[in-house]
Amino acid sequence: MKAARARLASRRGAGAWLALWLLACAALPLRAAGDSGVLPLERVRNGDIGGLLMVEASVGGERGHWLLDTGSSEHLIAADLADRLGLQGGAVVTLRTPVGAQRGRRVSLPDLRLGEATQTAVPAVRVDLQPLVGALGVAIDGVLGAPLLAGRMLRLDLAQQTLALSPAPPRPACREPAQRVELDSHRGMPLIRLDSVLGSGQAHLLDTGNPGALVRLAAADAAGDAGLPIDVPGASAPLRLSRLSEVRLGPLRREQVPVARLPGTTLREALPASIVGSAGVALFDGALLAIDLDAGLLCIEAVPASAALPGGYGMLLAQGPLAPRVAGVLPGSPAARAGLQAGDEIVRLEGRAAPHTLPMLWQAIAQRGSLEMEVRRGAAVQRVRLERAYFLPLANR
Repeated sequence: MKAARARLASRRGAGAWLALWLLACAALPLRAAGDSGVLPLERVRNGDIGGLLMVEASVGGERGHWLLDTGSSEHLIAADLADRLGLQGGAVVTLRTPVGAQRGRRVSLPDLRLGEATQTAVPAVRVDLQPLVGALGVAIDGVLGAPLLAGRMLRLDLAQQTLALSPAPPRPACREPAQRVELDSHRGMPLIRLDSVLGSGQAHLLDTGNPGALVRLAAADAAGDAGLPIDVPGASAPLRLSRLSEVRLGPLRREQVPVARLPGTTLREALPASIVGSAGVALFDGALLAIDLDAGLLCIEAVPASAALPGGYGMLLAQGPLAPRVAGVLPGSPAARAGLQAGDEIVRLEGRAAPHTLPMLWQAIAQRGSLEMEVRRGAAVQRVRLERAYFLPLANR
């Protein structure tokens, strides 16, 4: 059967691909300096499941919102913040991203404060973040990359939405009832090995900059995979969406896992063939992770250990001039069956005025297993009801 295609809005694509920052230059180690304490994480939703993780940090006395991205080999600072702080740009750096190459300049942050933990003279890259994160609809001052893990233990509680950073212990071990999983690294970024129908022990980046579950690079999979094709502006081939019946990592077992297969990008050039993709926030939702990269230690506590990820609605959303609108509808999805169309403006959700910003709308949607919405199409307003479903085709080898 010939698969239908949906078109992904370019701004939506730019926001989604923040999840996969991989930079051309090697990460520089940082010195551990103090314990951050337990800090709240803010979840920035940009889809049916998962989301990006944001934490408050300060540089040069300026507090701001920074994304946590263990799949980035560098810290990044927004160009406007770097300019306000008077940071002098050094060597030019080429950033390799799924949307192409972007150039930045090396800078040294005078300090980086995360809770009670402070580092000084922190290497970073000054870059214009707006083209890549503007579609998220939130202000972002920078990206905390994998160098944050050097000499540290990072505890992420994705049930309570908290973060804690402390100096790595001299004798690292997992606290009961957490279980140990071996952790590798590539250029300072954490690597895990997942088991699924696609293969056993396959290396993936442990990537908190990936808001979804799994992203795989096209070259890692057989040609002709029957995933649902999505046209991405500027890409030579469509992105393909499918799902895995089960993915396993140590004690963690997740079912009905959505997979996005990226077409050929500069990311494939930046990674060795042995790394097939990235495992994101949605795969670990509800679990507690402790990451000690220097010791090769990942501790996982997941209650329950086995769980199915929620299905989806199949809507692609974008920020309209007055309210969020439908940017695309995936074939065979609940949104398609309900008759939603690209351009529909979402005006009401569950009997109330719909949130006017994209992150707030996704946040409201993410908490529900079903939706009742009113959408405006031209001069007409119609009511639709959606139920989450597993509509993506099952992945094959």
